[in-house]
Amino acid sequence: MKIKILLIFSLLIMSFHSFADEFEDLLNQYDITASIAPSEINQDNLYVRQQLNFDVILKHKEGISIDFYIRDINFEKGISSQLSSRVYFMDSRKPGYLRKIQTIQIYSNYTGEQKINSVELGLTLKKDNKSVSGIIKSTGHSFKVEEINETYNFVGEDVQASINLNSDIENLKRGDAIEFEISLSASATSIALIPELRMEEAEGVSFYYQTLEKEDRIDRGVASSKIRQKVTAILDRAGEFSLKPKKITYLNIESSNVEEIVFDEIQLDVSGFYIPIRYRLFASIFALLFFILTYISFYYRQLIKDSFLQFKARRKNKKELANIIKTKDSKKLLNYLYLRFHSYELEVILPNIENLEQRKAIQSIMASLYSTETISLIDDWKVLEELKVDLSNKASPVYHNDISELNA
Repeated sequence: MKIKILLIFSLLIMSFHSFADEFEDLLNQYDITASIAPSEINQDNLYVRQQLNFDVILKHKEGISIDFYIRDINFEKGISSQLSSRVYFMDSRKPGYLRKIQTIQIYSNYTGEQKINSVELGLTLKKDNKSVSGIIKSTGHSFKVEEINETYNFVGEDVQASINLNSDIENLKRGDAIEFEISLSASATSIALIPELRMEEAEGVSFYYQTLEKEDRIDRGVASSKIRQKVTAILDRAGEFSLKPKKITYLNIESSNVEEIVFDEIQLDVSGFYIPIRYRLFASIFALLFFILTYISFYYRQLIKDSFLQFKARRKNKKELANIIKTKDSKKLLNYLYLRFHSYELEVILPNIENLEQRKAIQSIMASLYSTETISLIDDWKVLEELKVDLSNKASPVYHNDISELNA
């Protein structure tokens, strides 16, 4: 059993070597080679992220049928892709030779000298109803990418941009949602290089995106790309809005200038009151100042009012005390002292009167109210007359007149 397995394995190895040798023999016999050359549509000046088209050329002698496909593109400084699966058949300039061409695309991410090291091709060689397959590599190709001092998102031409509303924007209110579509198309580029279409941030607006279309197309060897997105905007505040997509720039191949893609803006007016953020600080400061000024105004108004009432009450105190002393009415004097010093006990009132003569005079006058003898109070009233201003200043003012006089 083991011997059979070894025999089968040996036959497979011999068969593989036989096919490999046959493939190599046909390559040599029909002079089959692969090379890379710029396509005719390439421009003289090449830029970063520009679509660069190169032809992978398979050349061979007549008398053999060859099918081939691109297995790998050995380019390390950017993006590479096969333009299409279509193979172009051409007569070679060299008599007795044929050419087959497949176009590839290169998008370089760097400036300066660049090189496609090789393209790996899978071949199927057909001769006399027999076929054999194998792999060959093309020669390399060098090119130079120019440097440009301006920044841009992609390189292209025939750029078209639009923004279309799908919702009614009349009579909007807070919490409403509107829908619109943004689209961008360009030639000679790739969808992999065109940035996502996004809206500029707007205060009080939330954006939600849905990709409707995003693809590359090839028409007669020229690539075009299109991206189309639906945007839903939730309006979270009242006020005026200006909605616009984020800035996108591109290098125009035709003019070699960096240009900005201009979208139309969507102007909205949402009913309701709203203070923009840039004014809120000033509004807060104004509100705080208004509160402080109102408080100060109220405080000083009350202070002036109290001062006026005190002045008026003290004036009344003086006038009332002067009338009491003039009429020498002991009962009214007692009532005056009780009211102004907020006590019904002389022991409490008298210590508040610093002048000793005043104190003795008041004690003498108060004593006469409860005495059955006739006491001369002329000197005592005279003392009060002389010191009435001092006594009225010591007394607390009374702001109202509805306090009943005490009956002695």
